[in-house]
Amino acid sequence: MLEERERDLVIRAQLGDIGSFGELVSQYNQELLSFAFVKLGTLEKAEDTVQTAWLHSFRSLAKLRDPTKFGHWLRGIVRNCIVDNLRKDRTAQVIDPEEMDFIADTSPVRSDVEEAKRYAVRAVLSELPEDLRDIVRWRYYS
Repeated sequence: MLEERERDLVIRAQLGDIGSFGELVSQYNQELLSFAFVKLGTLEKAEDTVQTAWLHSFRSLAKLRDPTKFGHWLRGIVRNCIVDNLRKDRTAQVIDPEEMDFIADTSPVRSDVEEAKRYAVRAVLSELPEDLRDIVRWRYYS
């Protein structure tokens, strides 16, 4: 039933019904933002990327041949926009210690140990293949 409703929304949006497109945005936006946030690391980049993806999808909607494949098609657009964003931003991520949420502790040894653990986890994550890294991030950081 939901698939049929989505298909109808896509068809109406393809025919120019802005309200139907808005319903599709409402239906998918949070999922896309979550995915983009995991890949890009900041909410601002995720929001910009998803907004760009919505614009691309709106402009290209008439080219979608099978309305039942809308979700898959849309996720592909978002993935492409994420890749474009990452290509533009090839700078290394520098983590500002003031922005990190360290555990307050008066013991400098404990703080150093906790910081070393965080560093080790980030190092191990960076060595995982991208798909496995995403699974870990989705499980523990979302």
